[in-house]
Amino acid sequence: MNETHQSDAENKCAKCGAAFHVPPSHRSKRVYCSRQCRAAAQSEWQRKDLSERFWAKVQKTETCWTWTAALLKTGYGSIRVDGKAMRAHRVAYELAKGPIPEGALLRHTCDNPKCVNPDHLIPGTKSDNTKDAIERGQHAVGELHRNAKVSNQAVTAIRAALAAGVPGKFLAKQFGVDQTLISQIKLNKKRVRG
Repeated sequence: MNETHQSDAENKCAKCGAAFHVPPSHRSKRVYCSRQCRAAAQSEWQRKDLSERFWAKVQKTETCWTWTAALLKTGYGSIRVDGKAMRAHRVAYELAKGPIPEGALLRHTCDNPKCVNPDHLIPGTKSDNTKDAIERGQHAVGELHRNAKVSNQAVTAIRAALAAGVPGKFLAKQFGVDQTLISQIKLNKKRVRG
């Protein structure tokens, strides 16, 4: 009876085939008998064709293709290419469509950072990406921004007063803000966005 119980708690190493004991709490996670077998398996995996390694970690649906492996804190997928961590969506784009234009970043049209569907990725600039985020309501601007000192309505009123010749010092006192903010509004460094 003791022998049967022990064999139930043994796994077979995915690398060398040796039987090894695994505590019940780790049975679903441990597939190698030792660190050496794990390292050897990872080394073999790293030497496989990038395309084969990459697409094995993607779950395709009708819309998004979800990255199922390592994720960065930002939610984007990550894969090692030649010993260097790369963002999975960039690798997907290059595998499917070729090189990313110099200095460009990839914008997700689906707003899903785990998505690696090349059809959902568009090259663009940081400015394009910011505009996308604002249009989709993902970027707090104007009075919605956590650091906002005045409302959008106040900014409009300050601009009108400045255009009418009201001194910035007076407006700063009236709105309870620093003169620097009034100056930034005057120079259009503080924009009201709809």
